[in-house]
Amino acid sequence: MMSPPSDDLRAKLSQLATEDTFLNAYARRRARSATGSEWIGFCVAGETYALPIGDLREILKVPPITEVPRVPRFVLGVAPVRGMVVPILCMRRRLGFPPAPIGRSSRVLVCEVDGERYGLLVDAVSAVERLQEGQIERSPQLGGGAAAEFVAGIGRAGARLIILLDARAVVTFSSREAR
Repeated sequence: MMSPPSDDLRAKLSQLATEDTFLNAYARRRARSATGSEWIGFCVAGETYALPIGDLREILKVPPITEVPRVPRFVLGVAPVRGMVVPILCMRRRLGFPPAPIGRSSRVLVCEVDGERYGLLVDAVSAVERLQEGQIERSPQLGGGAAAEFVAGIGRAGARLIILLDARAVVTFSSREAR
């Protein structure tokens, strides 16, 4: 009778399976992105927005958030995410909408920009949007509105329009935006 595998062997096998799964998924994603791009769709104040899926690390239910003083109004605070302290930004406030209570469908999109992780609180996550090059239009001139600087383009998915956001612009803010 064979003895069961040791914990060390199980850990190594688990790591191999995880790395193999990740590499296969990464290769499939790169192959798809060669013919188009993928975006994670979400809702804020009844509108559909999307961020490049390459910036997304995970989607979470809303964790407990600790407030931090003297930060911009759209920064709700910080939350622990997998052993790291991550700032949580309210996308309603960031896009110029009034805040709303956190609901059952509210989620935090954990994105990575320039090696830093940020949590973006959204009303709901909709779907992964696969857009071909011809379905993406440059951002129209939107004037000086609060959200205009975040718009990377407009995606067309059938009859629906999706506002495509620039993750770097969303998480970057100046000292004048502090409370």
